[in-house]
This record gives sequence, C-alpha cells and structure tokens, in this order.
Amino acid sequence: MTSTRSPDAPMLDGEEPLRFEPPGRGSWLLLADHFPDPVTPEYARTWIPTMSAANATLASRYGIPLAGIEGASVHGYLYLRPVPLVGSNARAMPPAALLRLGARLHPKLRACRSAAERALRDRPWLAVVDDWERTVRPAWIARNVALQHTDLAAATPDELAEHLLACRQAWYDGYVVHFEYHGSDQLPVAAYLVRGEQLGLGRHELLDALTGWSPASVGHDETLRTLRAAVATAVGDGAPPRTLDEIRSLGEEAAEALDDHLERYGWRMVTSYDLEGRALIELPELVVARITDTGSTSDPTEARAASDEVARRLRAKVSIEDRAEFDRLLGDARATYGLRDDNGAIVGAWPVGLTRRAYLEAGRRLHESGRLLRAEHVFELLAEEVAELLRGGHDDAPGPTLRPDAVAERAERRRAAAAAQAPLALGRPMELPDASVLPAAMALLTQAQVLLAEDTGLTSSDRAAADDRTDVSGSGIGSGSVEGIARVALDPAVALAEIEPGEVLVARSTNPAWNAVLPLVAGLVVEEGGALSHAAIISRELGLPAVIGASAATTVIRTGDRVMVDAATGTARVTDRR
Repeated sequence: MTSTRSPDAPMLDGEEPLRFEPPGRGSWLLLADHFPDPVTPEYARTWIPTMSAANATLASRYGIPLAGIEGASVHGYLYLRPVPLVGSNARAMPPAALLRLGARLHPKLRACRSAAERALRDRPWLAVVDDWERTVRPAWIARNVALQHTDLAAATPDELAEHLLACRQAWYDGYVVHFEYHGSDQLPVAAYLVRGEQLGLGRHELLDALTGWSPASVGHDETLRTLRAAVATAVGDGAPPRTLDEIRSLGEEAAEALDDHLERYGWRMVTSYDLEGRALIELPELVVARITDTGSTSDPTEARAASDEVARRLRAKVSIEDRAEFDRLLGDARATYGLRDDNGAIVGAWPVGLTRRAYLEAGRRLHESGRLLRAEHVFELLAEEVAELLRGGHDDAPGPTLRPDAVAERAERRRAAAAAQAPLALGRPMELPDASVLPAAMALLTQAQVLLAEDTGLTSSDRAAADDRTDVSGSGIGSGSVEGIARVALDPAVALAEIEPGEVLVARSTNPAWNAVLPLVAGLVVEEGGALSHAAIISRELGLPAVIGASAATTVIRTGDRVMVDAATGTARVTDRR
C-alpha cells in the first residue's frame, strides 16, 4: 500500500491518512488529464459504466488486442485499467513473443487480426461521422433543448425530481454515445500519425495538414456568427456592449440572436467535466467577450487552404507506391478530426450542464428547507438521493433518510481527499510490448491506440514534483519560442478578466470556452492533454507556441514569472521568478 497524503491534509476525527490501493488486479492509471481532483459521486457513477461498456468491443471493432478498458474510483479519483484480450490480467497486453505467435494461432487474436484488416478496409468511422451529422447530432440537440425549456422555478418538488432524473438519464445516454465514438473520433487520426511517421514524415507537419478540419474546436458556429453580425449592425461605430442586458437593449434582432445562441450553448459545461464546474451561461462576461471579439476565429477556408499546401508537401515526400495509402489516411483523419470536440460538447458537456442546472435548483430548495446545511452539498448526492429529498418535502411523503450532517460529512471527506496527491498508477507497472511484431493492420491500429494513451500521459507513472523547479516539459506545438509574463488561470472567465495582451497563459487545460482568451496571449502552457487536444488544435490554428501535457505547470509557474515557452523542445522555463 502507498500513502500519498499531504502532511497538512485535513482528516476527520479518528481517521487514518488516506491510502491508495489498487481497486483490482492489473495496472491502474489515474485519468489525471481530465480529472486531477476527486469527482462527485454522480459523476463517478456515470463515467465508470459508460466508459467501460463502450470499450468492451475494441478487439471486435478495431482489432486492438484488448478486451476493454475498466474504470474505478479510488477516494473519488478516477482510474482505468487496460484489460488484455488474452494472457495475464496483470498486464495490459501479452508479451511480444506471445503476441507474434498468437496472432497466427490463438483464436481470439486471429479474430482480432481479421477485425483490424476489416476496419482498415471498410473504414467504419466514415459511416459514424455521416450518421452523426445527419441523424444523431440533430436528435441530441432537440433532446437537450427540450429539457432546457423546462421552467425549474415553477416546477413542483415532484416535477423537479423527475426533471433531474431525466437530465441524468440524458447525461448517461450521452456518455454512452461519446465513448462509443472514441474509436471513430481518435483512431483514424492516430493511425494517420503513426503511419505518417513510419513513412518518414514529421509529426508537426502531419498535424499541420489537419488545421482547419475541427470547426467545433475553434468555435465556428452559425448562431454565434449571426449574433455577432446583429450586434455589429446595431452598434455601428459606437462602443461595444459590455453586458448581456446591453446586447438585448440593441433591439429585437440582437435579443433574438442572443437567445438562440444561449439556447444552444448556455448550459454547456466549460470549466470542468464534472457537475461542480460552471456552464457558459454562468460566466456572462465570457459570453459577452465571445460575442464582441470578432477576430478570435480564423477563416476555415483559409485554414484549410494552408493545410492543403502542407499536405501537398508531405505527399511529395512519400514514395509513389505509398501515396494512395497516405491519401486515404489523411482523408480519414480530416473527416474524423472534429468529431470528438463536436460530439463531446453536445452529448457530454450539454447534458451534464443541464443536470447541474437541476442540481442547483434542488440545492437551493433543500438548503432553504433545512434538508442541507449548505446548498452546494447537493453535489455530494446521487440523483436518486436528491429526488428523495425533494419528494420528502410533501406532508404525505415519507421523511428523507439522509440527514444534513451526514451529507456534510461526505463533503468533508471529498475535500480531504482533494488535499491528497493521488498516485498516477496503482498496482503492477504496466508493460506495453512492441506492437510492431503484430500483423500490419493489427500493428497499425494497436500502435495508434498506444499513441492515444501516450498523448494523454496515461503511460507515465511519474509525477513531477513542483518544489524548487523552474521548468516543465510536454509536447511542443509549433516550432517557435516566445518569452513573456506568465498568467496562471484555472477558469476562462478569470483569465479573461486578468490577462494582459502578450502574456503567456498557464492553465490545466482548455476547451472552446477559452477561445475568446487565447488570441490575446503570446504563448500557452497546459498541464493536460496532448497533440490531439483542444489546446493543441487551437494553438496550431492561432500559430501560438505551446507546450501541452506539462505536468505541474500551474504549480511550478506562478503569475508574474517571466517564462520562456520553447515549442521546438516542448519545454517552458521560468527565466525570472517574480
């Protein structure tokens, strides 16, 4: 057992320091890029089964020698474990020699080989993208909008309880879709990168050939364009509006355009995946900044033209016999490149935001009625528990079994867990064999899966200590460098209020909500994600030198420090401590 609790971490009376033990056999990896802190109980309950179930078909769908990926919560921290298709449960995959032999002899691995060959031949991800655009996406937008139109203030306790459970079900269903899409929204891009490097092409240029092909990442949206146009027309040469009320006062056209935009984007989560984060509508200054900052979004036509030129240069470096394969891989990568950010926002961030909206209303009521000591304690409850407390407000209903002090104790326990430093890995160290020993199709898709794990830091069990350090490292985006004053921010609204043009932004991660901030900065350093993350995509779009996946960056670098960001080496170094 390993104790990683900080010496000053709070504990409840009589408790021992937190100890982190593997939740089962095998190698368990902390999903630190998404969840650096303990998640709410409802989030853990939703994420674990949806992620695990969706990844149970990796072998049959894509020919990757895994039976799936299992999730678990340890003191609220989310861990996952690669489950081998054959061999010991203690390893992510069988040893290389067994893989080489098994691919020819073992029934499961032979079937896996056939599945990989079929996937590369039939390219099922193209049908997934087409179905998303034509059918799934419009249906989910309609479902979310219908839930959002519920008047929570006017709802009875029973109606609010039912609405909360409906939102939570939408969240669950949306996560099923999101995780099932992971093979289609990531593997083709990763396979393109792996094979491109095998053909002698550079990673940076391969990624530059994708610029402009993820519209959702850079904020291209018709409702926002319409709103910006309406505001610009109404304002003319006058001062831009500073509040949402001022935008509404510009006239009916601007007011309607604002309502349309907020209906589509307002309740999407932007500061966290979890319920305790904030949705865009809770950050009005950020909404206004996105509307009035008309220069933050690049022209997709121009961006794609530039990426086409990169693609022509890359193609010229590829031998004639490999060009058809390169063209196919690039085409598939471009077709799927934007799927992750687009579907994640609609089937993930939006339903979670709607669930948060219902939780907030429930928390307010339960606190006012004395059923919770604090309104925010509602996030310590599962959706059914919140519904029970709401329904317990009836005179003829049985009294709720959850006492306010018991819920408060849950909050204290999670706060204590947040003060601990959870290890990046639990259990036996993961051993990844050389996938190149596999048959060609199976090897390519397996190497692509490994690249995705490496891209988000899941293959590392080393946590960089922040004490006395002046540098961090990760994946560099671009080839240039920049030196400037650091601005550390964990929230896009805070960053927008405090950032000075030309500063270097240091954050845990970014999403499209940060797009109003990023055009102001000279460089970017983020702790989470990799070359395929939003931070990497938007940095390439804006031409920002960036370092992605720089562990402990928000601790090592402090606001006011002078910092050098070197994209070529993937390092950020404090040159003058504040």
